[in-house]
Amino acid sequence: MGRKLKIMNSESPAEARWAAMEESYTRLRRVDPAGWREYLAELREWENLGTAPDTSAALEYPEYNGG
Repeated sequence: MGRKLKIMNSESPAEARWAAMEESYTRLRRVDPAGWREYLAELREWENLGTAPDTSAALEYPEYNGG
């Protein structure tokens, strides 16, 4: 209840959402370290997907790619 009153008095709704997300990440790290490592590994996989150009789109839609 104290946290809710603090949010209502000092934080915007957006700040409250970010604070709640950060608290959730902190709780996950503490309660489930293996789950936290798995989450970080999945983030790295997603980040690596964007490193190579997707040439299949150019082949599939040549009219939009100078073909």
